[in-house]
This record gives sequence, C-alpha cells and structure tokens, in this order.
Amino acid sequence: MLANILKTYKLSKDFGHSGFYESKELLQVEENLKEHIRLGHFIALTGAVGVGKTTLIRRVKTDLHKTKSFIVSESQTIEKERVSLTSIINALFIDLSEKPDKERESRDRKLLQLIDKHNQSGRKIVFFMDDAHNLHPKTLSGLKILVEKGLCVVLIGHPRLGFTLSRGQMEEIGLRCDKLQMQGLAGEVDKYLEWLIEQAGGQISIFSEEARDEIAQICRTPLQVRRIAWEAIKQAYEEGEKQISKETISNVITPDFKDLRTELKRLGYTVRDIAYDYNYNAKQINYFLDGKLPPDDPAT
Repeated sequence: MLANILKTYKLSKDFGHSGFYESKELLQVEENLKEHIRLGHFIALTGAVGVGKTTLIRRVKTDLHKTKSFIVSESQTIEKERVSLTSIINALFIDLSEKPDKERESRDRKLLQLIDKHNQSGRKIVFFMDDAHNLHPKTLSGLKILVEKGLCVVLIGHPRLGFTLSRGQMEEIGLRCDKLQMQGLAGEVDKYLEWLIEQAGGQISIFSEEARDEIAQICRTPLQVRRIAWEAIKQAYEEGEKQISKETISNVITPDFKDLRTELKRLGYTVRDIAYDYNYNAKQINYFLDGKLPPDDPAT
C-alpha cells in the first residue's frame, strides 16, 4: 500500500524520514541553548509534546561531540519517573568511564574531583536529562548542587517542568535555572507543511488550499502536522482523491484532538499532577475536566 500511495502522490518517501526544519524560533533557541552550555549553566528546555525538543537536543549533542571542549553525558533510564540522584551519578560515572566507589561519601567526592579535573583541562561535562518533568524535587536539588560544583545540566521536559521550577517552594532551584521554552510552529505551519512535502519529493499542490488552511488552523507542532498530513494522504488514497481536501483533513482528526485532557497531556500534566500542584483531590479534578464539578464544591 505504501508504494502505491507514494506513486499516486508522486512522493519518494513518507514523512517519517524528514530532516531538520530550521524555524526561526528553533534556531534562536538552539543559539541560546549552546551559549548557556558554553557558560556551564543550569538549563531547562521546555515545550509541548511534538514541538521538536528531541530533534533539537539530538542536533546539539551531535555538535558537542564534534568538539573536544565538552563531554556529553545523559541518563538512559527508560523508567524516567524512577530516576534518582543515585542513578544520575551512576550515569555520569559510566559516561566518564570511571567506576563509582560503594561508600556514598567517597563516591560523591570522586565525582566532584572528576568534574573539577575535566573543567581544569578545558573539557566541560554536560549532562542531559530528558523527561525532567518527572524528576522529584529532591533530585532537582541534588542536580543544583552538582551545577554549583561545575557540572553543566540541561533538563528537557514538558511545560510542567517550567511551572514546577517557578513555584515558590522551588525558588532556590528555579532562580538558578535558565529557562528556554519552545512554542512550536507559530506562524510557520504553512511553511513547514510545504517543506515537509518537498523533503518527501512532492509538491504542495497535493493538498488543496482549503486543506492547507485547515492544517494551519488546527496544528501547532511539527508532530501534529506530520501525523495529520500523512493520515490525510492515506485516507485520500483509499477514497481515490487525487488532491487532499479540507473534508479529508477534518475526517482524520481524532475526536479528542481538542479535548482538554489531551491538551493537558501535551503539556505534561496528568490528573494526579494537577491535584498535587493545586492541592485538590483527583476526584475533584476529574469532575472538573468532565464538566460535572458541583457549583458548591470548594474547587469551583
């Protein structure tokens, strides 16, 4: 089926193998991020699901690996919600090709000595932590201490991470952290769609003008554009549609695409997170999201 779709719409590949789209915002964030890294700062990069954080970080890591001025380290633990300061320290030792001591005090002293040693030799250690919105405040506090000792830390996560760092009780950490936020394709959805199709060897004319306008109105991130545009192409093929219409775009959008719960998830929030952050119970939050919260409930 894929081969027939590509042939019908004169594409050489699907949208899953597109390159790096250099939006104005992304280039600015990349420049700022690299400068903060050069200065050895504590950095938090936030953005909604699909905004391009992973792509940007992969590109930055590649550039850092090409130089002799930085040592790149990262936590590769799959269960991010279980990441602790101990697992982060172990990751640092692994990437520095060193074995941690079993006794905690000795282990920590050895790590601090390694950080100082590499800084003195002109090779700054940069630690990347993805899905950092799941980190416990105690873990963030530990990372703050490591930054004070010379480690550069880059946290990557959903907007909830920025909210957490901005809370009063996190002031000691938040005020020491430089926050960079990615908004997405603001004002550039149409340009991105055209670029995406060109990357696949096609022409923008496979989408009607009305279809392109519809995508520009409902999408905010590269991931949304790629998914909706490709699903529309597949449905158009099945229905024998030579040019993708606005109606086809509307048909492939999932019923909960604009749902409040879906939007909150894109921002990194679960019902439990909201209940914790605002001191309500999960039942109240669920009632609120379902539009069933009683008028006399204290949460209203």
